[in-house]
Formats: sequence, C-alpha cells, structure tokens
Amino acid sequence: MVSARCFTAFCILVATYSSAIDGFNLFSSPDFLLNLMPKLRNNKASGEYKTAWFSAYVDNFNFNGPSSQDTYQQRYIYNDTFWKGPGFPIFFYTGNEGFIELFADNAGLMWQLAPQFGALLVFAEHRFYGDSLPFGADSSNAAHFGLLSHEQALADYALLLDSLKTNLSATDSPVVAFGGSYGGMLA
Repeated sequence: MVSARCFTAFCILVATYSSAIDGFNLFSSPDFLLNLMPKLRNNKASGEYKTAWFSAYVDNFNFNGPSSQDTYQQRYIYNDTFWKGPGFPIFFYTGNEGFIELFADNAGLMWQLAPQFGALLVFAEHRFYGDSLPFGADSSNAAHFGLLSHEQALADYALLLDSLKTNLSATDSPVVAFGGSYGGMLA
C-alpha cells in the first residue's frame, strides 16, 4: 500500500512538472508506463557518468568542537548529456548502503526520464559507504558510528546540492530526488 502511494505521488509530481516542459505529457499514451517497464529492467548506465568529489563535513551539526571544520571527500557521479542548462531539473539520487555505481546502473527511471525533462543526473554516495569514508580505513571503527545517520546524510546531500547549483549557475533549477529502499526514505 505504501509503495503504491509513493508511486502515485511520484507520477503526480512528474506529471505536474512535465506539463511545464514544452508540452511534454507523461500520460500522452495510456501504455506509457507499461512500455517503460521493460526498458527500466534492461537499462545499464555503466560508464555513462563522470566521477567528482565534494568536501563534506565529517559532522554537520557540531558547530563548537575542535573537529567542527573537519571534512572528508564525498564521491558523487553525474551525467550531463541530457541537461539543457540552468533552469532545467536536477535528478538527484540519494545514495544508500553501497558503492554509488550499483545504484546508478539500476536507476532506470531516472535515465529514461532525463532526456524528456532535459535533466542533469546526479548520484551521491552515502557517507561511510563505497569510497566516501569520513575516517578512511578507520571508518568501520564503531567509535565513529554516531556520525552514520540519516540526518548527517541528508545534510551532506543538501550541502552538495547547494554547491552544485551555485557552481553551475543553476540556483533556479528544481531538484527531484530519487532513491530506493533506505535511499527512497532519504529522497
């Protein structure tokens, strides 16, 4: 039931936004979603993105301590092939428990919709996973797990998006968040 509600809400969001893009209508064909499903299952995006790094705070909420300015390199991957520039959307995948390429290679809906919306695709790796390790090889030390939280991850994503939008002169570009499972909850 919850999945159906989320899917319905997503379709309404996409349909609402799509009406503003050059007359594109998501539901122009009643079989649109049925025709899209096989493409989603077969989509492999591997190699179709560039890797970049962002200086994220180790602790986004400690403003007084000596480590309040400590940073680590958070990885994200992106594809700008379809992006029509500032003002067009940024499709943002909220990474979850693993290397970000695994999710980018299986986020078929994002890849299918990006050309139609002129969207920039961005996939952020979650802190403590993949190559985004706040404490390097020591990141698996239980003493650091207090910084492995959804609050910290969301703060990372907010700062990453703010930086991206500023650097791309895209402060007016809407962001549509995507994710699956835990990443879906973050979205």
